[in-house]
Amino acid sequence: MSKELRKKNESVVEAVAFQGTGVFETLKEIARQVLTELKTGG
Repeated sequence: MSKELRKKNESVVEAVAFQGTGVFETLKEIARQVLTELKTGG
């Protein structure tokens, strides 16, 4: 399933929000990707 969801070879972080598992890791990865895009002008 992750293969179909990826658009630019993004990282995949498994998370279960209602249990709190992986939520912070997901947020960190999103922030990293946004900063990378901003730096490259994308």
